Amino acid sequence: MTMIDDYLSLQDQYEKKYGEKTIVLYECGQFFEIYGVVNDQEKSGRIYEISDLTNLSVSKKGSKYAPISRKNPLMAGFPNHSYEKWKNILLKHNYTIIKIEQDSHGTKNPKRAVTEIISPGLNVESHSFNNYLLSIYLEESTYKNKPILLSGVSTIDITTGENIIYEIKSKPDDYNYVLDELFRFIRTYNPAEIIINTENLSLTENYVIKYLEIEGFNLHYNNYKQSKYLLENKYRKKLLDKLFPNHGLLCAEEYLDINHLPFGTSSYIFLLQFSYDHNETVIHKLTKPKIWQSNDYLILSYDSISQLNVLPDKNLKTSSKYDSLWSLLDKTSTTLGRRFLRESLLNPILDPIELNKRYRLIELLLSKHNGCHIYSYIENYLQKIFDIERLHRRMTIGLLEPKAFTNLDISYQFIIQLIDFITNSITNEDLLSILPQNNTILQFKEFINDYTSKLNMEIVSRFTQNNIKTSIFRDGLYPKIDQIQIKIQQLKLFFTNLRKYFSEITGLDFKSIELKETDKEGHFISLTKNRGQLLKDKLKDIKTINIKIDNDNTITINVSELNFRNLSTTSKITCPEIKKYSEKLNFQYSKLSKKCLIQFKELLSEYDKKYSKILNNVVHFISYIDFVKSNSKCTIQYNYHRPYIKKSELNNSYIKADNLRHPIIEKINDSIEYIPNDVTIGTDNKNGMLLFGVNAVGKSSYMKAMGLSIIMAQSGMYVPAENYHYHPYKNLFTRISGNDNIFKGQSTFAVEMSELRSILKRADNNSLILGDELCSGTETTSGLAIVASGVISLNKIGSSFIFATHLHQLSNMNRILELKNVNYYHMETIFDQSTGSLIYNRKIKNGSGNAIYGLEVAKAMDLDPEFIQMANTIRQEIMGIKKNIVNRKTSQYNASIIIDSCQICQKDTEEVHHIKAQEIANENNMIEHHHKNVKHNLIQLCHQCHQDVHHGNLVIKGYIQTSNGKKVDYYREEKKKKIRKKKFNKEQVEIILSYKEITNSTKSQAIRLLELNNQLKVSNNIVNQIWNNSYL
Repeated sequence: MTMIDDYLSLQDQYEKKYGEKTIVLYECGQFFEIYGVVNDQEKSGRIYEISDLTNLSVSKKGSKYAPISRKNPLMAGFPNHSYEKWKNILLKHNYTIIKIEQDSHGTKNPKRAVTEIISPGLNVESHSFNNYLLSIYLEESTYKNKPILLSGVSTIDITTGENIIYEIKSKPDDYNYVLDELFRFIRTYNPAEIIINTENLSLTENYVIKYLEIEGFNLHYNNYKQSKYLLENKYRKKLLDKLFPNHGLLCAEEYLDINHLPFGTSSYIFLLQFSYDHNETVIHKLTKPKIWQSNDYLILSYDSISQLNVLPDKNLKTSSKYDSLWSLLDKTSTTLGRRFLRESLLNPILDPIELNKRYRLIELLLSKHNGCHIYSYIENYLQKIFDIERLHRRMTIGLLEPKAFTNLDISYQFIIQLIDFITNSITNEDLLSILPQNNTILQFKEFINDYTSKLNMEIVSRFTQNNIKTSIFRDGLYPKIDQIQIKIQQLKLFFTNLRKYFSEITGLDFKSIELKETDKEGHFISLTKNRGQLLKDKLKDIKTINIKIDNDNTITINVSELNFRNLSTTSKITCPEIKKYSEKLNFQYSKLSKKCLIQFKELLSEYDKKYSKILNNVVHFISYIDFVKSNSKCTIQYNYHRPYIKKSELNNSYIKADNLRHPIIEKINDSIEYIPNDVTIGTDNKNGMLLFGVNAVGKSSYMKAMGLSIIMAQSGMYVPAENYHYHPYKNLFTRISGNDNIFKGQSTFAVEMSELRSILKRADNNSLILGDELCSGTETTSGLAIVASGVISLNKIGSSFIFATHLHQLSNMNRILELKNVNYYHMETIFDQSTGSLIYNRKIKNGSGNAIYGLEVAKAMDLDPEFIQMANTIRQEIMGIKKNIVNRKTSQYNASIIIDSCQICQKDTEEVHHIKAQEIANENNMIEHHHKNVKHNLIQLCHQCHQDVHHGNLVIKGYIQTSNGKKVDYYREEKKKKIRKKKFNKEQVEIILSYKEITNSTKSQAIRLLELNNQLKVSNNIVNQIWNNSYL
């Protein structure tokens, strides 16, 4: 078989196993190559596909004139030293890589073998935040003559060793529960690769993939369909025994506590086998899998994670750094803490004891030590700590690089300092309780002392596993390594003394005469061309050079055998003796590297066996304290408050809080002040809320704020609200997005009904349901009936729910009016006729409000855009608005404010004024829930308007959101005019006015008659005022 036949055969073999997105990288000399044959008779390989992806050039391997064939195939490739670069590109595009390497270089017909199979989910060297491989097992059965789904799902992050098993079973009347839970689990762990295996499943592959929305994932569907033996008891037992040998008297399944999870175990077996097929080392020494129990957590049902923006949405493009709750709250200093934060947000807990502990720890870290918040001291230590969890995993599987051990050592030193700071400076029971136990700390310090006594940390930092050239161990620890090191020093002395000799005879600086090395040529002396010529001239009259190595050995070099080879800028010097000592030195380097690597791996294995539990405790401590530190920092920066857990009389879940804010919106829209609202739901006879209001008034924001606040509270964080009292919820359902699901072939209404059905099946008195515009996809009568039925049903089971709706008829339906626990609210919108705009007050008010919102919106939207543009142009001409649109000067208080014009009268800005005075800010520069310099608390004023504010003639309340955009909410105090005594009283005025009405005389006539008849002397101006009713 030719090399090309071998390549194409392997490509075909592995494509069948791992799918079309598979590529064989075939080492040929100093290159990794890809081959293909594309002609009228044959289309083999994926060379054009990979070329398009990587921009690698494609050429013919043989003659460029001969036709493409197996004898003259297409070829592309890259140098083997750049393998990592191209590997990462291919993995990024979801390819599985089959790496085939030679067993030797520089020899004819080397043997080749598969040395690595790597895919996105099984990349030990991944730098992604998480790198999960996820396995799903799906089986269909019947119960009470109805079909049900049974499933197990398991996942592993091979970079940390974390692995999880979860088993799900649907009920006879809730078939989709399993699929919805799988959807949620996938969204929670966001795997890099998914494998799905099914048994007796009526659902098609296409339906499952579309329902779970995993089209874009690296997916393997039923790849073990022909391997039924994997689930046989004897094979399963053997596999688990091999991977978890230390199970004592229990069988492996009992030790792992999965003997009662048959479907979870099946998914786990496929997960382990798939990992083993790629690289057996990645599942070496796995920790016991975590059994995920749904009754331990608040379940963020189905698509709540996405609808509430808990995690970033890859499809949502935003310029804001706060693209999710996670990004907003991430003030962690370590990758460990960041993982803990993400895990906490996606799996909020129910345990009041643990939650209260977290609240108290935040309170403690907010207190001050020597004038600074305690969390700032802790942060200073945490910032220096590397991702020790991943480094420990690499230690476990023997892949830790020597230089990476330096990162561990640095981290450990700061961890010890952090522990000492807490122990010596803070006497708090809660904080001391999260420290590793004293015995653990002692063993941790013992570990540090042990490796520092064996490893030379200064030298360790220089090398990877493949390039060790100096012993990384302390002298005397390994005598055989010491002996090799001595030989290396002797051999290196030859090169050093040769360079010194050249330096002495030329007068050149020793450092300018360099010793260099290449894989092909070995060692050589290198210097510039001019210096090389100088050396050559100095050696003309010298026949031999004697280089002393030690007292007993001298090496003689014939000058005539020195070879000077000039390159573009440098000169290379070689000779037989240099070549000989280069070979000797490289031989000793190779011996040293192998022995050091063997001892280093043995040391890693010893440390893992002895200290792995200790190190896991240290990882948990850093993760936990960084999480609490992050929460404390958020509390200060965002003005959050402590939640309080209190059991309700009916033992149901509830929320009762003042001034609740949406944590994300208040930060991304800082140009207008966020309007907080109170909330009471699930208590005080307020199980349900029907919320009315126009679009964009803030109904969805209010609902989402409620959902996000309970996630934060049950994650152990402070919340964006005051007086927040609650009892933990067990389920959070959301129906907020209103889009068709084209992937599942469902309209908006079908999606709504499917999700509403699921909610009604799964909700209880510990559930919170957030629904936005339910039944917007059907006609009003049916919509009213369905929503009303949903309200009645949820109220009956005692769920907490809020529905935002336009269906005002609900507030008049007798069946709804009879529900004492369902209340009506609205967010008021006012149409301002003077400005032609809607003013959004954004405050929750009792009652359903005005139902004729549509007419008000129409009034606000009635002007033609062309008309508006023309009017704006004319306005600029009349007012002489300057043509320079944007000034370059910014405010000293907030750099995002560009100095322009007074926001009251449009004259040039002279002052940037604080709407809420600076002096009322606290020590953290916070005013209530916002910073004093936030955009919505600043306004640009001219000199006169600024004076009017300070004299009380101009009152600025802030900004309001209207349908025409953001507006300044202000009014002017009318100046009280001095009441001047009038010359003529009321009776005299009536006499003067009578001359107009009775005589119809002219003003001049009236003036004369008044003087004659009534003895009243009146001026022409006064007569004019009185006759025009403007005198009094």
